Amino acid sequence: MSGHMAPHQASVLNLTLVEVNAEKNYILVKGAVPGPKKSLVMLRTAIKTQFKKPVVKPLVSYAAAEEKGE
Repeated sequence: MSGHMAPHQASVLNLTLVEVNAEKNYILVKGAVPGPKKSLVMLRTAIKTQFKKPVVKPLVSYAAAEEKGE
C-alpha cells in the first residue's frame, strides 16, 4: 500500500486549531491529521526548547572601573 508508514506514532507540527466545541464534542483542526478514521488523536502544544545562546561577559566591569577612577 503506498504511503503506509507502519503502525508507529506520527507527529505533525504547525497545525492550527480552528474551533473547539465541547457541547457538540468536536475539534476542528486545519491541516492533515495522520491515522485512520475513528482513531485516537493526542493534541498538545508544540513547546520547543531553543539552544542557549552563549553569554559573553566582559573581563572588566565598567561600573567598577569608573568607581576606581580608571
